[in-house]
Amino acid sequence: AAVDSRKAAELDGKSVKAYYFWGRAALHLGQYEEAIKCLAKANDLAKGQKLIDEDLERARAQLLDESEEEEGKMDVEEGDRLLR
Repeated sequence: AAVDSRKAAELDGKSVKAYYFWGRAALHLGQYEEAIKCLAKANDLAKGQKLIDEDLERARAQLLDESEEEEGKMDVEEGDRLLR
């Protein structure tokens, strides 16, 4: 789905559906930065439709959660290193 949506967006840079479905596919694949980029583009083209807004916020939250999780892992690794 991500490949097809990406191709559709490349063919028609004003296709809300193409960017929306590309963003949704990226979100489901855990590619949060790409999802945010695509959903933000869809949101701009669609003038802020609620469904797109919700998915965009979900992608941003997932990216934040992932970042916080990575920071936590680094803190644990740093603590382990200091204890050695």
